[in-house]
Amino acid sequence: MGWHFLTGEEKAIARLAEAIGFRYHYNRTSDDFSHSAGIYAISPQGKICRYLYGVNYPAKDMRIALIEAKDGEALSLGEKLVLYCYQYDPNAKGYVLFARNAMRIGGYFVLGALLLLLGVLWKKETLRRGKDAVGRVPEK
Repeated sequence: MGWHFLTGEEKAIARLAEAIGFRYHYNRTSDDFSHSAGIYAISPQGKICRYLYGVNYPAKDMRIALIEAKDGEALSLGEKLVLYCYQYDPNAKGYVLFARNAMRIGGYFVLGALLLLLGVLWKKETLRRGKDAVGRVPEK
């Protein structure tokens, strides 16, 4: 994965900035542009998936934003779980654990473990009863 920088004519740059909601202002005194700091995660189809504001981006937030931008292309089970458990919180300006979904997944794991345990115990009991029946002398 690499970084892609766009260059072009002023009109094209202005149209792109307008389309994604990027605002900037040319400052004649300092001969530079003033703008907010942020990163845009954009899908291969051109859909803006996430805005990350500021100049410091936690690795977790950047990773989840890029997974979202993948737009469902070959998401692994782990990536699907991450997207299910974390949601973007604009107030926190980052991704936060969505407790309800995390607890739901935990409940499914506990239920699965319980069913597996009950299945093993049922199988053992069935085998034990089968051995008891084989060792008996038939009644007359």
